[in-house]
Amino acid sequence: PERAGGQAEAQLIRAVQARLSGLRVDGRFGCLTSAALQRWQWQQGSPNTTGAASPEELLVLLGYRDRPAEWRERAAARLRQQGGTWGSPPRPVLS
Repeated sequence: PERAGGQAEAQLIRAVQARLSGLRVDGRFGCLTSAALQRWQWQQGSPNTTGAASPEELLVLLGYRDRPAEWRERAAARLRQQGGTWGSPPRPVLS
């Protein structure tokens, strides 16, 4: 049996996957979706670059809210830091 909220969750994941480039839309949140979301977070200037979306990020990603000014400023600084081209976000340091 499917757990409560499973259909709604899969529908939300499909919507997220459709907005992220290069992903197969399957409604499952796996490592490829997480990596694509992390790249989007980095490029958009989100303070969160974990690969797990906050409610605010979902609103921006799905087009319900404009990107906050501080995100735009952070994205511009990250782009300058990367020499004007988007590379991969920095890997977290594991201790």
